[in-house]
Amino acid sequence: MRSLQPRANDAGDKYLADDYQAGTVTLGNREDPGTRWLGSVLGDSLVFTCLGVSHGPRMLDGWPGPDSVQLRPHTDFLGTRWETVTPF
Repeated sequence: MRSLQPRANDAGDKYLADDYQAGTVTLGNREDPGTRWLGSVLGDSLVFTCLGVSHGPRMLDGWPGPDSVQLRPHTDFLGTRWETVTPF
């Protein structure tokens, strides 16, 4: 289980959190149950599943076109597959 925090210096005590009612992802406080994620390997990719909800979409899905993230119900969407990269 992991909490995901942006590297931005001004992020403060904010962590990636699900808003399962809206199917979106925001930044929340560490105490928010939606800030707990399970990272698992699927082929050559990483998949992140939110552990804060018991129903609804739970898979982290990145959309590069509009530069946004949302939650999906399963990993059939390419945006649910993540990889680690070396920063500049």
